[in-house]
Amino acid sequence: MKLGVISDTHGSTDTLSRVVERFVNHHKVDVIIHLGDEHTDINELPDKLPVPVHTVPGIYHKDYLNPKVSNRKIVEFNGYKVLLSHTPNSTTHDLPGDLRIDDVTRNREVNAVFYGHKHIPAVELRGSIVWLNPGHLKPSDNRGYPMSYAVTDILETTVNYTIYCFDNDEVLQELEVQK
Repeated sequence: MKLGVISDTHGSTDTLSRVVERFVNHHKVDVIIHLGDEHTDINELPDKLPVPVHTVPGIYHKDYLNPKVSNRKIVEFNGYKVLLSHTPNSTTHDLPGDLRIDDVTRNREVNAVFYGHKHIPAVELRGSIVWLNPGHLKPSDNRGYPMSYAVTDILETTVNYTIYCFDNDEVLQELEVQK
């Protein structure tokens, strides 16, 4: 199963549309995940979304204060459990019922944590849990990192994580872990 992972689109629906097209036509993803800071941008592309979509809001989005919207959630893909969160840690913006990242990871309730917020593409294994930040898709970002996105391929015995540069699809980082 392949997951297309993006974060921090910040209203850049043209860039988002181009990445979704790559996800569907080139990478053949089965699911798209948007990790916030304008997670609702994905709603602008209804005719281009032939696969299921999972989203979580960014901490400054109005949805983050809505108890009916999950700010963090654990989603299982072929037996592989992933925590989706905008931030890599719990924050003062969290609602009382939000999953606490420290608890979830300490208790090893997930195999991976997917997060955004920092605009820095990164994938690393911490203990037995993979931490993935796909980077950002904000053309005017000034934090020094190129626009990027990630593809996670969950196979029978391994999981492959690849972060791509948006401009040229060059591989920025890769990680393979045993399932």
